[in-house]
Amino acid sequence: MGCGLCARACPEGVVEVKPHLAWEGSALRPRVFAQAEAHACPACGRVFATRQALEAVRARLEGRVPFEPHILDLCPDCRVVRAVEPVR
Repeated sequence: MGCGLCARACPEGVVEVKPHLAWEGSALRPRVFAQAEAHACPACGRVFATRQALEAVRARLEGRVPFEPHILDLCPDCRVVRAVEPVR
């Protein structure tokens, strides 16, 4: 079952969704397509992103905008708290 959004959004047009039912055993077993290490906020402990995603954002921002690199380790809620804290 698929909604087809990936096929419509693919800029190269290489993703195709074909309607069919797959009743063989392999189609009914859970499969892992991607796996990444989860990252927890050091302030509150909430898991909010993967380590890989944070490193990708950090790499894109580095050298482009002034920011504290460790601020990305915080979850969005704790970032707001950190942003409005008085500078110590």
